[in-house]
Amino acid sequence: MMKSIRRKKCGKYLSVFLVTCTMIAGLLLPAQSKAADSYDKDKKGSIEVTLSDIGTDRENVPIRMYQVGTVVEGGNHLTFNTVDALSTTGVNLNDITTGESNQTAAKTLDDAISALDKTTAATLQTTTVNTDADGKADFKDLDQGIYLIKQPVSNPYGVFSPFLVAIPYMEDGQNWIYDVKVSPKAQKVDTNGSIEVTKHILYEDPDTLERKPLIAPESTETKYYVGLFCDESGTIPYGRNYVKELSFKDSSTATVKFENLPDGTYYVFETEQEGTPLKINAPQKDKNQKQYRWVVGNGTNDKNNTKADTDTSKEDATGSITDNKVQLQDHAQKQMDIANIYSEIPDEYLTSGELSIKKNVIENNQTTTVDDTFYATVYKQTASSDGSTGKEKIQVVQLKQNDTVRITVPIDANESKTTFIVEETDANGNALNLDNFAYEISGEGKVEMSLQNTEGSITLTNIVKDDAAESSTEEEEDEPTTRKKKKETETVSERESKKSKSTKTGDNNPIVMWIAIGAVAALVIIFLIVKRRKSE
Repeated sequence: MMKSIRRKKCGKYLSVFLVTCTMIAGLLLPAQSKAADSYDKDKKGSIEVTLSDIGTDRENVPIRMYQVGTVVEGGNHLTFNTVDALSTTGVNLNDITTGESNQTAAKTLDDAISALDKTTAATLQTTTVNTDADGKADFKDLDQGIYLIKQPVSNPYGVFSPFLVAIPYMEDGQNWIYDVKVSPKAQKVDTNGSIEVTKHILYEDPDTLERKPLIAPESTETKYYVGLFCDESGTIPYGRNYVKELSFKDSSTATVKFENLPDGTYYVFETEQEGTPLKINAPQKDKNQKQYRWVVGNGTNDKNNTKADTDTSKEDATGSITDNKVQLQDHAQKQMDIANIYSEIPDEYLTSGELSIKKNVIENNQTTTVDDTFYATVYKQTASSDGSTGKEKIQVVQLKQNDTVRITVPIDANESKTTFIVEETDANGNALNLDNFAYEISGEGKVEMSLQNTEGSITLTNIVKDDAAESSTEEEEDEPTTRKKKKETETVSERESKKSKSTKTGDNNPIVMWIAIGAVAALVIIFLIVKRRKSE
């Protein structure tokens, strides 16, 4: 009679649970009756979790299981004891009679597990399985007991509350169920958070430890990969498409974005193409067997250049930040910089340098400002196999009068030097017609830069030509009105200056001629006097 009453009561608990927690099997029952002819104390069990179809991607969703209770045989009953690590929670595993009490107990246990230190947590039997394409995760060969099922991390599928499952449980009051199938009720989440990851490539001089940005070659495409994970060890990928490709071509940085992320904690790793995470700050080899390591930050200053929010600042022996964690809250848009630091320069890679071009404008030996706009073209000197040299256009630069502009130029990282040629041109990079140009140009020439010397400078000087001597009427017609008026004013001034130098005095007598006549007359008089004295 007592056994019959208990069987009816178990059936009542089961129906309540299924109504409250959609399709969760494995109802936990208080003091379950043990049928001697069906119970097998040595039999293993399993739990099959199938995610409900809520219109999202059910594949590769991590599901974690903890054993939180063990079976205790007592006479004609089965009871459960909480494992030692969770014995202080106060949860009575034998008093769970509804779906609501199941979830309450599950949450209490889940919170307690999260608060355990690593040593104590390691004593728990724990397994994590990712769902297949049908949203199924199988936990097999399980000891009899009570298990907590939960989502350990954020995922693109949705969310369900932690719940408890018993192995075995009695479904009909007669037969023990060891292989449990559950389908937790889930709901979509608002997934509008994002993490933007920017990768930098740098070279670190082994002797000086000075770092320089590297530019991937234009001729070939260089690829790296980053992955988004849900755990610090990089063992739980986020979703099916957790790996993104970073492509570098004639560039030193590349950016990818992980979008539609639910609030939660994420970890960014550089990975291999197939998604295997690479250890932070550990030596790696690229496809050309060049050694590098990846770090958190932009590489110029590891300690200050991560934009990711971190709970702690972890550093290794070299001072590089190793904390690759990003915490999303309130659908935040977050950013993180990571960098590949090469200890040897890959073939065909470039580094960047800074070229300073100063522009002086001179008139009457004084600095001046004119209405014209000036340009310079920067070329890289090239060499042919026959020893001849040429030049490759790099950039056309608009100059600032009596000021300096600075541009970034590519330096051959594997060469001892890179030579740049700076010439004044028009806005399209065409050579100037010097006959029609109103200025004399000086300072054009070469600038040599290298990996060790990434800064160079050159000064271009334009001197205003003499308008009266060098300009024609036709040229003046083509010049801006202001400059033409200026030339006209200067021409009048010059003419007056020349005129003043040859001005008449107002005396029209031929002075030189009269002096000569006087001299001749004096000689004649002297001659006559001398002759008269001789005759006397």
